[in-house]
Amino acid sequence: MKKFLCYFLFAYLILSPVSVFARSYLRTKLPLAGKTLVPYNMQAIVLGQVYARVDRDVDGCRKFKVLNTKVTKPKINVEYNRRGEEIGGTWSEEWTVDACGTSVIVPLNLTTKKKGVKSEILPVKNSLN
Repeated sequence: MKKFLCYFLFAYLILSPVSVFARSYLRTKLPLAGKTLVPYNMQAIVLGQVYARVDRDVDGCRKFKVLNTKVTKPKINVEYNRRGEEIGGTWSEEWTVDACGTSVIVPLNLTTKKKGVKSEILPVKNSLN
């Protein structure tokens, strides 16, 4: 019984951080707020790219939070493989990020690929403009 308990605790300690990490990324809870079409398993990857872009454009800020996501152009050219999985399609979104109290709008052009989503980040806009 002690051996089982030791294995259980060891597995729990190893796997717990993984399960917590899967629900958040860079202190942002997943799934993201709003109406993004980016699949849940790809949101952290795109989020990292968005935060990197905001970091370059907002000087001196290291605290970011996604306030909202919205689709600005619906999906077109959607393609499916034999198993019914989406392997093609393009759409546009805007993600609103709070960067140290400043709302920044990040426009994205997104394309579904066989193994995920390709994102193109356009120049960011200050929401006050």
